[in-house]
Amino acid sequence: MIRQFNYTKRRRIPPSRVRIDVNKRGNEAPRFDAKLDLGGLKLPEAANVFVEAYYKASYQRFDFGTVGKLSPPEKRVLDEVERGSAIFFRVKVVDRADVEGRLLAELDDITGSEGGDEGISRYCILPVNFTDLGEQVWRLDFTGSRPVLEVANFVGAEAFVRTDPLFFSLVYPEAVRQVLRHYVVDQSIDFEPNPETPDGMWALFVQSFLPEPLPADGGDEDVEAREEWVESAVDAFCRKLQVKTKLLQARAQER
Repeated sequence: MIRQFNYTKRRRIPPSRVRIDVNKRGNEAPRFDAKLDLGGLKLPEAANVFVEAYYKASYQRFDFGTVGKLSPPEKRVLDEVERGSAIFFRVKVVDRADVEGRLLAELDDITGSEGGDEGISRYCILPVNFTDLGEQVWRLDFTGSRPVLEVANFVGAEAFVRTDPLFFSLVYPEAVRQVLRHYVVDQSIDFEPNPETPDGMWALFVQSFLPEPLPADGGDEDVEAREEWVESAVDAFCRKLQVKTKLLQARAQER
């Protein structure tokens, strides 16, 4: 039975207190390590600590002991989470003395580091998941808590996505366009900068290259203005990263 949690007055665990490393081993299910520092957060030492891994509908929970005595489980293999490259994590501190299991503190939407990357757990605004897409090369998935870029899982796909200027120039401007339309046109979100929400992180990202504020949402004319704002954002994104220039430079070097 899945235990229900009471979310009243829960606190957010600072990202600096959590680090998660994901270790991939060929075709085997990946394994993870979690380093948690919950000291000084004024949480009951007897409260239980859980680390949850998830992607879409798949989900796996691991018992990490208590705040006062963290004890990572010996088995930390992600064999119940949908296979792919996009795996998210959340850390929960739960008072199980409460009948419903009161959630005291939480940190959600953590993207694990790979290959010993330095730094704390990251928040990636557009994670990439390599999966079977049939004859499609890429698409955006909006079914989860944040947008995910799904890419066909062919040989060499990861290197192609990470380093090839052709992929970047043809895919990422359109991905930015679709994500922004999803938030500000389809959902009519206010899109206020906020480092603790997926749309807020995207708003912070856009703010770094587009100073124009998002038009208010109050009717058909405002929808058109928001669509124009999205196009301005895509144009500013391409200018900042010199998308066409870098593509042409890369093509010239190949000759």
